[in-house]
Amino acid sequence: MSRTKVELVSCDTCGADKAKRLGVGVVFTTEQTEGHPSDPYFEWHDIDLCDDCFAVAIKGKQIFAYGAQGYNKYFFKKDLNDKSAATESEEK
Repeated sequence: MSRTKVELVSCDTCGADKAKRLGVGVVFTTEQTEGHPSDPYFEWHDIDLCDDCFAVAIKGKQIFAYGAQGYNKYFFKKDLNDKSAATESEEK
């Protein structure tokens, strides 16, 4: 009997399935060692994005992140004029 391993990859911004790893620019709001708040800074990161979130990013909406040591939360800032854009979850 043979077994096949299937890896499901979810989107880092919205959690949807079928995401792809892509290199994108991200604005961090915390420093990456201990996660303390910092002035925003830009870094290039490989993150998993679904087609919908990639479409939002490619249209110019900036991806933001906070966290430390590789445990980061990625999100789009909420735009009050655009109800269809992916946004940070309301968990806070």
